[in-house]
Amino acid sequence: MVIDQSERLRSSAYSCGWPDADGRFKRALLILVFRTSQPLEIVVGKLIHLSNETFLQVLNISYTLINLLYQFQGPKE
Repeated sequence: MVIDQSERLRSSAYSCGWPDADGRFKRALLILVFRTSQPLEIVVGKLIHLSNETFLQVLNISYTLINLLYQFQGPKE
């Protein structure tokens, strides 16, 4: 959700009605647009960039491992 919001921030800032604003607001908006030109990335353990695809892979692997452990446990009687 954080990554999706960061991707929409640039277009939201651009469509805020800036042509009628004062110079100080325009400069601040320009800085914001430059800062948001690079997409936000979440880094896990300073090794892996967590994207939507990576997050889905982690969820799938976790589900597979939990299901495998559940199958090895067998039915409780």
